[in-house]
Amino acid sequence: PAPAGTTLYVDCARGDDARSKAQADSPVTPLRTIAQALAYASTGDVIVVQPGTCTATVTIDVPGVTLR
Repeated sequence: PAPAGTTLYVDCARGDDARSKAQADSPVTPLRTIAQALAYASTGDVIVVQPGTCTATVTIDVPGVTLR
């Protein structure tokens, strides 16, 4: 079986893209943009976007990434 991926959190209102991938693995320290989460993402990762408005156009070019 494939190893479980990392869950990355995004909050477009209060996140911070200066955070590391390890920090973004907690809903308490999310990233600000989906694009930054995708830059950190690897196959099997899940990106969880917190409720709110995110205005961005993104392309998911990492296979096996789930966006929620």
